[in-house]
Amino acid sequence: MVVFRLTLLGWVTREIAEIIGVSPQTITNFCQEFSDLKNLTKSLLSEGHPHTEIADRHNMPLQLVWAIDLEGRTDAQRFEKLRIGNPQPYDVWSFGKCHDLFGNAHPGRIPGQLIAHVLYFFTKPGDMVIDPMAGSGTTTDVCLTMGRKCYAYDIDLRHERTDIIKHNLTETDEETKLYWPNRIKKANLIFWDPPYFEKMDSQNIGGEGYIEGSISKLGREGYLSFIANRLTEAKELVKRGTKLAFLMSDWDDETEQREGIFIWDYANIITRAGWKLKRHIQVPLPTQQVHPDIVMKFRKSRRLARLERYLLIAEAA
Repeated sequence: MVVFRLTLLGWVTREIAEIIGVSPQTITNFCQEFSDLKNLTKSLLSEGHPHTEIADRHNMPLQLVWAIDLEGRTDAQRFEKLRIGNPQPYDVWSFGKCHDLFGNAHPGRIPGQLIAHVLYFFTKPGDMVIDPMAGSGTTTDVCLTMGRKCYAYDIDLRHERTDIIKHNLTETDEETKLYWPNRIKKANLIFWDPPYFEKMDSQNIGGEGYIEGSISKLGREGYLSFIANRLTEAKELVKRGTKLAFLMSDWDDETEQREGIFIWDYANIITRAGWKLKRHIQVPLPTQQVHPDIVMKFRKSRRLARLERYLLIAEAA
């Protein structure tokens, strides 16, 4: 099933063979069997069998069943079938909780509905999406069901997903000498949801937080410098018209000894890196997504936790 999933995400035969450790011809043979599986799945769906039943019976990921079902449908039809609701055509997007179909528990997990909205308004079917800090794979799950190609990367592979490639944006590739994966050159959209500085770092919330090597462990200046340098390199590599969807949240120091990090800091970094800012969308955090330890800490100290979160949309001019 991994082969079928990666094929739908736009991976080529050679790439799939390398990641799985088999010959390209073996992948080709698997792909020939995929048409039979698709036809069987569509037949069962037309007979009224639930998606979960088909997934269990044929040992298929549920997202793959949905991807087959939604093939050829419009984005609006996909929203309706997935029960995401109608696309929210304004600059404040509100989501009650994370959609069960997209991603798993992970520090800083975001609702798949948010990514679906980004895809709806800023991409078209068949476009390629790059997610350099993919976490539990929410972006790839959404791209699969929304008919977009996707390459996802992370340093934290705790979820053991084949569709997330190990990659560290703080280190250059030995062959290309780039920080970004070479595939960024073909991207139509970069969706980047970095750690919001140290908010979800393990030193603040324990073992559920980000692992060693995360940029959440950098100091303020190092963190902002990292973001700036990577965005500058990305702008130099992508093609004209590539979109950037940068998700972020303000941060302030509870001791008031360090300067905060705010939306205007990120906006300035993006424009100085050569991107043209196009939209500013508010995507507030639902209160149920705030870690209980953080809630207790703010309540005891009589401070206000930040629930605001912003999506900055930019374009490579």
